[in-house]
Amino acid sequence: MHILARTTLHVAALAASTFLFSGSAAAQATGNNNMHFKGRLVAEPCSLAPGSAQRELHFLSVPVKDMYSTGRSISRPITVHLQNCNIAEGWTNIKVTFMGTESLPLPGFLQLDGGGATGVAIGLETADHRSLPLHKATQVGKLVVGNNDLTFMAFLKGEPDALKDRKIGLGDTNATVTFAFSYD
Repeated sequence: MHILARTTLHVAALAASTFLFSGSAAAQATGNNNMHFKGRLVAEPCSLAPGSAQRELHFLSVPVKDMYSTGRSISRPITVHLQNCNIAEGWTNIKVTFMGTESLPLPGFLQLDGGGATGVAIGLETADHRSLPLHKATQVGKLVVGNNDLTFMAFLKGEPDALKDRKIGLGDTNATVTFAFSYD
């Protein structure tokens, strides 16, 4: 099983068009708005370390009998490395939002891609086992100057009906999740 985590990067552009078109009116637009500038200027306190943008997590083999007895697999860690963190702007809190296809039987959990195991979803949590539901920004720590390592845990969880009816389908477990950090 692997979870591929891709960071979302905000491409920012600051464009000032006033000085470009304020002098001579030799070639004026005919009333149509023919040029638009959009973007966002950001100041993020940290950079994502090389190799942290795309990660894989392998659950290895998970015995289905363990799923039936405990309802879930053991948690496996995955660490994201942030570097060159500067908290001079006052940003010390970091939040993470995981985005992906949500399981219908287990809201907040990541649905598996088709073609493999069935009756299970992927749960995400902090290293101290606080839930990290999909699509919800959750504070995961305090930044320090320099490098910061954020460790998350992932686990397989049986869907309620699949556990009750003992109908977890065997096979590979694959899913993709995207993460984004926010600071305050």
